[in-house]
This record gives sequence, structure tokens and C-alpha cells, in this order.
Amino acid sequence: MTRRIQRRDVLRGAGAAGIAAIAGCSTESGDGGDGSDGSDGSDGSDGNDSGDGSDGSDGSDGSSAPDAVMVVGFPESGIQLFRDFYSGFASDVPELDIIVPDGLIDSDLPGEVDNDMNNVIGTAPSAGGPGAEFFTSAYEEEYDTAPGVFTAQAYDAMAVEILAATAAGENNGEAIRDRVRTVANPGGEEFGPENLPEAVETVAAGDPVHYVGASSSVNFDANGDIATAAYDVQDFQDGEIVTLDTLEFGNELSEEDLNATAADPVGIDGEFEAQIGVLMPETGDLGSLGGPIRDGALLAAIQVNDADLNVTVNTRVEDTQTDPQAGISGANALVDAGYGAVVGPAASNVNLQVADQVSVLHKAA
Repeated sequence: MTRRIQRRDVLRGAGAAGIAAIAGCSTESGDGGDGSDGSDGSDGSDGNDSGDGSDGSDGSDGSSAPDAVMVVGFPESGIQLFRDFYSGFASDVPELDIIVPDGLIDSDLPGEVDNDMNNVIGTAPSAGGPGAEFFTSAYEEEYDTAPGVFTAQAYDAMAVEILAATAAGENNGEAIRDRVRTVANPGGEEFGPENLPEAVETVAAGDPVHYVGASSSVNFDANGDIATAAYDVQDFQDGEIVTLDTLEFGNELSEEDLNATAADPVGIDGEFEAQIGVLMPETGDLGSLGGPIRDGALLAAIQVNDADLNVTVNTRVEDTQTDPQAGISGANALVDAGYGAVVGPAASNVNLQVADQVSVLHKAA
């Protein structure tokens, strides 16, 4: 128990920047994430020199084990890596702690590796919003399995995009963007996942709403970023994932945030079909996590479509294959087909490329 608490405290001491750095679904390799101008990632060199400790020239004796090692990867590649570690090296470093990002916080991993992985600790986005309990129940009922990492965030993203598209009355990226705060920030009647269809009806009638989500309160600041977020510190205990602590970051909405663009709902006369794309890694290194995240997003659309409203949701899923070029192709396919908003794409290297090269602005169905 003492050892586990010490490991948790190490993560606490990293602070917001450190936790954020290790919490992302990152597939960047070899550049140390630019290390904030090379300040952390061994100058962003090749990710493998670690101070050239093999010959002891940095002051170490070349044979002493580190206190901890951070492994950044996804489940598919992580399986073989951890198999190799536990079969060939773990006995030499019995006190070694391994820190992982959310991409390796996978409940199936200990079984695949054939080890309880009790020395592994990491972080994952917390799903602690007001609607978390309803979401968990609805997800389990729909898919007969428990929700995983990022599934609540994907649900909230789809819910907000459905509401914003309904408020816009068209599948136009710019019009949807300008109504995200209209449906997510304070100012209208409050709704959550448990009454999402009623929120859609209210927006369709021309009124703003305040959607509070499964993952968080889902408030957006003036930059379009989520104002607050929380991360769970988790480890594996006898092959099961256990949450040790929850760390919260962010601030309450400022006056600037509250006064940022929030265009009025236009009101729906007749029927409207919101076209929302889902861009997720169904295959590739993140495939085992991408499928459940995709399902989290689709759950919100299913919920609205089952409610027999004058607003329906047309979704289309594209597979990024956990590859930037496939992600760009999938995103362009969605935009060209008239999808004014997209949930995804989960992996940070794909996300960066898609955000840089694909835009849904000014595209209309």
C-alpha cells in the first residue's frame, strides 16, 4: 500500500502540465513532443538516448535501474512490449514502476500480457459529469459492456454537435461552430444525457439550452476549449483497473468566455436531419479502444433517433486506421458528403494532421 501511494504522489507532483503530457492518446515518437523547445524530451533528440546511460558517462554507473519508466503506446504494440518485459526483464528490476498514458489503460491488457501488471500506473480522462451514471447505464444496456476511456467524452461531443446543428438549422460547419456555446454554456434551460431528446426539442423550438454532460459540465471558453477537465490516476491491481485519485484542472468561465460568440437558435420549421460524422480508429494500433469510443458517440445519435422527433441524426463512420493519411482521407470524405461536424479522431497525431489539413467551415449539406 505504501508503494502504491508513493507512486500516486509522484504523478500528483507532476502538476497540470505533466499530467496533461502523459494523459493524451499520443502516437508521436522520436521528438519528445517538442519538449517545450526541447526542455523535457532529452532535447527532443531520438527518444532513445536517455542520457547515454549505457557507459555511465553521465555520472551513473551504467547498471543501476531507474526508479520509473514511462511507456507511451497503444494496446496492440503494448501487448508485445509488456510480454517481453515481464518474461525477460522484470525479475531484474522488481521495484520498477511503469507509467503509461490512457492508450495503455486497457482492462484487457493484463490478460493479453498474462501478467497482473501491478507495477503499472497511469492516467485517463475522468468521466465524472452530472450525467455520468445515466451514460454508464445506457452504454451497458445498448452494448452489453462497460464504457471505457474517452467513451463519455465522445458521447458528449456527439450530443453537443447534434444540439448545435439543430440550433443552426443546417449542416454548415461555421453555423454549427457559432452555436456550440448556445447549447453548452449557461444561459438556457439545463439538460443532461438522460433527457437529451428533450434538449433537442427545445433547441428546435428556437430556445438555447445548457447541456451538462457525462464526462464533465461541458462548458466552452472563448477559445472553444473545454473550460474544466479531470483525469483519473489509475493502476492495475491483480489484473483490474483501480482508480486511486482524480485530479481536476481548469477554471470557471470568465466574463470573456460568457460573452463569446453564441448565435441564437434559428428554430426548426418542419423536419431536420443533422449530419454528424464519426472519425475513429476502428483498426490499427488504437483499434481496440477506438471501437468503444465510436460506440459512445453513436449512442447519443441512437438516443435522439429513438425518440421519434422532428429532428433525426444521420451518422457516418470513417476508420482512421490509427494513421494520419487515412484520417485525412476519412475526414475529407465526411466533409465532401456534407457532414458539418465530426466527432474524432482520438489519436493525437491523427488529430493534429486532420485539424491542420481538413476544415468543415463553409461546407454545407
